Amino acid sequence: MIAIERLLLSERSLMILARRQHRVNAADDPPQEAVKTWRSFKGKARDDVLVALQDMCWGLQRCMYCQDSLGTDIDHFRPKVDYPERSYEWDNYILACSHCNSNYKRDKFPVKDGKELLVDPTSVDPSRHLALSLDTGNYVGLDEVGVETIKVFGLNRDVCVQGRRTAWIALCALIRDYERSSDDARAEILDCCKKFPFQDVRHALARTISGSDRADVVPAEVRAVVSRHRELLD
Repeated sequence: MIAIERLLLSERSLMILARRQHRVNAADDPPQEAVKTWRSFKGKARDDVLVALQDMCWGLQRCMYCQDSLGTDIDHFRPKVDYPERSYEWDNYILACSHCNSNYKRDKFPVKDGKELLVDPTSVDPSRHLALSLDTGNYVGLDEVGVETIKVFGLNRDVCVQGRRTAWIALCALIRDYERSSDDARAEILDCCKKFPFQDVRHALARTISGSDRADVVPAEVRAVVSRHRELLD
């Protein structure tokens, strides 16, 4: 997972969301009303929400949870069934792939002693709670929030772990080729580095190099090239 900056939504769309939220709040059964009205939430306002979420993504509109698949779904970070009062709040929307949304997170939202145990990447830097091991492709929870986040989002499912390992190998190869390439080729390599799936691998590389922890997992040649060309990790 990567920290993501939330963009502003248009005033028109915010007004539409507010009207729908008022309707949910005033209903006899808010959870049922939230589910019912969400099915009919279409048109420009919904498109605006989706486009804004897509514009917030690192890479090519990737899922904000797994960073692998194309983000297609507007996920309610706090489920609308349990938090109907947040069902039409812009700050409660996350772009997710259908697999993360429907097969893993669904309506899960663990809370313990009043503390939320999931990382919202648009409000908290995920690196405070979980770390990516570059040499294994696995996420490691740094606290209870990180452990639950990995579990609920299925961040260590096999396809993601293998994908991160592949991304790591490919990223190292691109970085090694960078200095040996022409200006045009460098531009293509830089563009590729910023758009391939699993951008969390590139961010983990930046944190590993800038810190003292486990910097040995990064090949010496890769460290040397990046030290001279920080644009590869920006």
